[in-house]
Amino acid sequence: MAVSFWLFPFVWNKLRDTGDQVFYHDFYQYNYELRQLSTALTGLRGLDQISAFILPQLERLLNANEVALFIRATSQDEMRYLAHRG
Repeated sequence: MAVSFWLFPFVWNKLRDTGDQVFYHDFYQYNYELRQLSTALTGLRGLDQISAFILPQLERLLNANEVALFIRATSQDEMRYLAHRG
């Protein structure tokens, strides 16, 4: 009996995690994709290179027809606009 009380939190957490994976698979896949994008971004340099990579990836991940990136310079009142249409 004492062993069952001791193992209960471990077994319960495993069951809950397995249920989450089954019922919320899309959520876990979405987080995995975002982590992969984040990792890939660390190797890119320059805004043009980053936007050329990230915009098509976000369009695919979000299942969108068009994505846009607005960039506001902190020192000036200007706005850059980069878009990707699939």
